[in-house]
Amino acid sequence: MGRFISSYALSRAYNPLVGLRLSYVIKDSIGRYYKGFSLCEHPLNRGDLTPFVIMFSEMVVESMESMRDSLADKKATLAHANSLVARISGIGKGREGIVKDRFNLASLLIQAALFAESGISAKEAASVMGISEPTLYKRLDFFKSRDLVEKRSTGRRVFYVMDLAALMRATE
Repeated sequence: MGRFISSYALSRAYNPLVGLRLSYVIKDSIGRYYKGFSLCEHPLNRGDLTPFVIMFSEMVVESMESMRDSLADKKATLAHANSLVARISGIGKGREGIVKDRFNLASLLIQAALFAESGISAKEAASVMGISEPTLYKRLDFFKSRDLVEKRSTGRRVFYVMDLAALMRATE
């Protein structure tokens, strides 16, 4: 309950991602977390919470730093992948409307690969792009024909992501 309350308070004070990342770091370092409690309970410490507060503060900093590093890595990957997609999409080679939609779809699929757990559904992608689902499927064909799109199923729902490894290989 204490972890929930602290994660909730940090989420409200800073950002929801901070609370989520803190929960992840604590779960990953649960032994260290419980050791902080046991130090406080030791009779010679007389209930002094200082060791726990120091340990918990270090975990908060660690979670924020790992989130910062993870987001920086993903941002760099996103920029690199977008530049690769621009190259294979034909940006600057005429037919700008279709090419721009193709690039926007690819960028959306790259973001889904980097930031979404399952990916993005065709309905969500079509809505974001402001196009119909049949048009979306036509645009997806460009990337499917190059084996750059990964289709994932969760139950009856289907999600799409850009296969980033295939994208890197395709542009070598």
